[in-house]
Amino acid sequence: MKLDPRVASGPLVALVALLLISLQTADAIRRTSAPKQDPIAKRPTDDPLLDLERRLATLDPTRTLAIRRDPFSFVADPPPLKALTKARPPAPPPPAPTPVLTAIIWDNDPRASIRWNGRDYVVKANSQVSDYQVILIGRDQVLLAHGDESLVLRMHRKGD
Repeated sequence: MKLDPRVASGPLVALVALLLISLQTADAIRRTSAPKQDPIAKRPTDDPLLDLERRLATLDPTRTLAIRRDPFSFVADPPPLKALTKARPPAPPPPAPTPVLTAIIWDNDPRASIRWNGRDYVVKANSQVSDYQVILIGRDQVLLAHGDESLVLRMHRKGD
């Protein structure tokens, strides 16, 4: 097999270009990753804030009263800390939401539309809505049972 110099020159030039690019990249990486030796940075320096940080970290018992003192009052002795804090009773929980009767369809098999927790349910007698059992559907009211309690939902008339 005979090699033609014109055919072999293309891959040879590409190989030389690849070698040059690799050498330049390696040299650039070496120059940027090596830490620069600065003669000023070699000298040890004292931290000018070290003394201030040490003073702030130590607890001075004579300054505790000054921290609690109100700068706008003219009282020499500050009141005890217990007198400053008042215990608030916990807020009462919001009332539990109840189902709302939105419509009644009155025919041989009466049904009602009840809105509960953001959803509308179409129910009939002896059906279940969450924890509520539908007991009876009348012309203008629905009787629900929730455990041992009973709840009567009434239709609102216009103007109510």
